Amino acid sequence: MKIRFFFWISLLLVLVACAPKPDFSLAGIEISQPAIMIVGAAGSNPAPTTAAVGYMLIKNTAPKPDRLTGVSADFGSAALHETVIKDNIMSMNAIHYVDFPAGALVELRSGSYHVMIENIRHGLKAGDIVHLTLTFEQAGPVTIPVEIFSR
Repeated sequence: MKIRFFFWISLLLVLVACAPKPDFSLAGIEISQPAIMIVGAAGSNPAPTTAAVGYMLIKNTAPKPDRLTGVSADFGSAALHETVIKDNIMSMNAIHYVDFPAGALVELRSGSYHVMIENIRHGLKAGDIVHLTLTFEQAGPVTIPVEIFSR
């Protein structure tokens, strides 16, 4: 009996130690794996990049719901977007908020919710670190450093 108890306790401790840790946490909001992808920067395209998209995992660990109401960037004009497919046509629509029920994990990713950054400053390249500010109704604003990647 004691061996089983210690086995389960040991297993639980190992699982907790191996669980991914959030990169940023504030007032019940955890943000993991933030990344900015430069749009149209692949290959030998000499035209300056003017757009990028932001992806990340956001978890509401608070006991109350929260809402992401805005986003801003120190390197361009940022807005929340959602990819929608209607009648086999894909479009990206600006949205005003993303709801986070208590305990919810929402992935900002390609084909779903994401951060759209336009009019980005020239010279931005893979490996640069920029800052995004996400504003939540309950948790308030959180500014995070994010690395730039190219596709």
